Amino acid sequence: MFRLHPRLYAAAILLLMLSPLSASGSDFPSEKWYTDRWCALEGGTPWVRMADGGRCDCLTPTHAVEIAPAVEWADAVGWSLRSALQTGRRAGIVLIEEGAADAVHRQRLDALIERFDLPIRVWSTSRGAGKN
Repeated sequence: MFRLHPRLYAAAILLLMLSPLSASGSDFPSEKWYTDRWCALEGGTPWVRMADGGRCDCLTPTHAVEIAPAVEWADAVGWSLRSALQTGRRAGIVLIEEGAADAVHRQRLDALIERFDLPIRVWSTSRGAGKN
């Protein structure tokens, strides 16, 4: 029977344990990183707790903003409108777009806002972007 050296066995187990982390996209910043960065650039307050117990990602002087990965655009619509209702500010979404594949999500979001004339302002951001 074939036996592995204990150190080789331990290294193989460690490699197997760590491989899902590297494949999971962990090289991308977290949503919190984007929220803290974008909110600071806009002069807003991040993570504001609202009267109903919900949370607004970023409250600027004019907008209640949801910050979300592009793939979560539909959820962001609901959360931004809810935060706007709770705070009395205008609704906003910051869409995190990190690749060419995210363009289709932005197109879907823009089409929905236009079709139903939703009062939502949309910004885009990525790791390399400043305020836009």
